[in-house]
Amino acid sequence: MAQGGSSYVEVLDRARFAISRMLLKETELSIKLIAELIGYSDAASFNRAFRRWTASTPQGWRLERQLRA
Repeated sequence: MAQGGSSYVEVLDRARFAISRMLLKETELSIKLIAELIGYSDAASFNRAFRRWTASTPQGWRLERQLRA
């Protein structure tokens, strides 16, 4: 267990979510490249995880943020 009772997988999941949000918001990197940078083997796996985190696709989340700006 990591500090605070979180498992390694939970800590990794939170870090991936935080980094992916930053990259989606602040860069124009492709979804595929972001997936690779945060440790996913393919964009489909990243899409599934991102939907679990936000109920949205990475592309949809990015577009929504751009419309708010």
